[in-house]
Amino acid sequence: TVGNAPPAYASAITYTQTTLPTSTGPVPSLSVQPNAGNNQIRPENKYDAEAGLEVNMLKNRLGFDFTYYNSRVIDQIVQLTVPASTGAISKLINAGELRSTGFEASIHGRPVSNKNFNWDVVLNIGSNKTKVRKLGNGVKEVVYFSGEQNAARVVAVEGERVGDIYVYPRLTNNKGEYVIGSNGLYVIDNSKYMKVGNIMPRLIGGISNSINWNRFSLECMIDYRFGGEMVSPAVKYNIGAGMFQSTMQFRDAEHGGLPYYLDNAGVRVLLASHQSTAPAGQQVQHDGILLEGVDATGTKNNTLTDAASYYMNMYGWGPNSLNENGMVFRNSYVKMRELVVTYKLPAKNLKKALINEVHFSLIGRNLFYFYRTLKHIDPETAIGSSWSRQGIDEGSMAANRSIGFAIRARF
Repeated sequence: TVGNAPPAYASAITYTQTTLPTSTGPVPSLSVQPNAGNNQIRPENKYDAEAGLEVNMLKNRLGFDFTYYNSRVIDQIVQLTVPASTGAISKLINAGELRSTGFEASIHGRPVSNKNFNWDVVLNIGSNKTKVRKLGNGVKEVVYFSGEQNAARVVAVEGERVGDIYVYPRLTNNKGEYVIGSNGLYVIDNSKYMKVGNIMPRLIGGISNSINWNRFSLECMIDYRFGGEMVSPAVKYNIGAGMFQSTMQFRDAEHGGLPYYLDNAGVRVLLASHQSTAPAGQQVQHDGILLEGVDATGTKNNTLTDAASYYMNMYGWGPNSLNENGMVFRNSYVKMRELVVTYKLPAKNLKKALINEVHFSLIGRNLFYFYRTLKHIDPETAIGSSWSRQGIDEGSMAANRSIGFAIRARF
């Protein structure tokens, strides 16, 4: 059992003293802090139970380690968002109870071992799932992130996993068909939310290899993550601006655009083929889009739109954009985290220098990805110190690859 107190001074209820100008002169005033404290706050407590098994065999050439854990946090301390009419934007509260279950496992082995050559390999894997068992009195949900007029939210809801992502979905009729507006674009349903993922990964781990051959050694570390989603408004804005190669879709005949012309009323009229001509000599366009769906009456959509209007409106800022697949993306990857090549000088060359060992190393970190689902941003681009911000990308610097050289001496 482990206790945890709120951050220093966060529970204090304090006011800022100032003066307000009036017709009769300045009047003293006290204003509440934006993040209100709570003098009734209780420390949160975490209860852990853990069981594991460690096995080594074949003279330690092969082994594994497995651990299962079950924990719960009571009276979790969170800064809950509150209506601005209260005078603050958030308040410190005890939010209820969380339950976490998961496992960590590793397999290690030495496939090759002789006088001049040794190869050691370790595979690690871990999984964690955290659910909300109950929330505090009067608390329906805890919001960790809310953006673009609540268009996308990361929340904790009673009975669900922590870190679920909700967005406004596309409007559908009773048959499940998408409703298309008079402008030929999807209609967004702002009356309800749809869960589209969770920011937490399903599996994480790594593979490390250590190879020693005479005076040379190779250290290789590969990381992986499978499952979990990232919320990235920045990617959505770039899709809307046509900054990615993928947004060439529908731009012309080669990329799936439909042929049409504008009649005298400014209505787009679909043509039979890209070789067709307009009846009155109007200019033929080749960037038409006919979205799959129905209009408000249930009739199959026959309203054309153009590629530029589609991208600018469906992938723009706000709750009426296509956030379910424009802002939320699966984040899985396999990455070459570190590669180190080392050479050890022969001991006979060091006797006169009174040095026992000298190692020369070439070191590379964050070198490349073997596989990743995020194409336009680095999978580890999310910033922030809290766990909830690790699944949110609101703009960051480009990822860095570092290559260096090291000399290590032992006297």
